[in-house]
Amino acid sequence: MRVEWHVDPEAQIIKLKARVERLTADNERLKARVEEYKNGYKGACYCCEPVGELNLKLQAVRNAAKDWLLEAQTEQEAEDAGRRLETLLAAIEQEEDDE
Repeated sequence: MRVEWHVDPEAQIIKLKARVERLTADNERLKARVEEYKNGYKGACYCCEPVGELNLKLQAVRNAAKDWLLEAQTEQEAEDAGRRLETLLAAIEQEEDDE
């Protein structure tokens, strides 16, 4: 005697689409973790993580400086942006010295 199973193709497609979405989300999460490791954040040794955290701070400063300079309409505004950048870098340096 032969038993035939009927599988609803639409239900199977829905299940597969959900699985693809789940795997895609996992893939994106893992790609982000790889980038963190490549940039030194969440490192495997006790030295890497602080370096990675400092890298993230410096990247934020760099992005802010770029924005300030792009928004500057005059030479005076550009000089003001430079002073803000120097102040921000000094604060980060002081924070690192305090630790």
